Amino acid sequence: KERNLRLAWRMEKTGEVQEDIWVRWSNDGGETWRALTVGLSGTSAVIDISGLPSGSITLQLMAHDGFSTASETTKAIEIPARPPEVTIFYPTGNDPVYAESRLHLWGTATSFTTGELTDEQFVWTIDEKEAGRGRDIWVGNPGAGSHRVYLTVSDQGGTNFASASINIT
Repeated sequence: KERNLRLAWRMEKTGEVQEDIWVRWSNDGGETWRALTVGLSGTSAVIDISGLPSGSITLQLMAHDGFSTASETTKAIEIPARPPEVTIFYPTGNDPVYAESRLHLWGTATSFTTGELTDEQFVWTIDEKEAGRGRDIWVGNPGAGSHRVYLTVSDQGGTNFASASINIT
């Protein structure tokens, strides 16, 4: 899938100073603006959309020459729905895990469609068996040996997962 947004603009220069271009975005009709990128120059840019929410957004390009700022707002554009970005904090392949203690599972995810995710949306599996739900949980230890841990998170944008191979001693 395309993860880049291509922007192009034209400006009339009023002097020798190179303009600094900033891009910000809004998903509430321009009530609130959030920075997307700064320090652009020239007449075009390719911007990674991974930090933008899914759905309808508006962009505002701002050109600043050190004294004055000119801005232009785009028509609404649609950022496609995409699954959450999932990360396992613990355990990773390098963390020591011992057979005689409960297993700590800790991860997070960022939703680009729903905003806040609930603990119920975080599903942990060990060796293809559900071990529990939540961002930060303790579960029974599967025992000594090599195991595969998955954290799967779903929302309206789809399903995504992160995994770690662990060795329990």
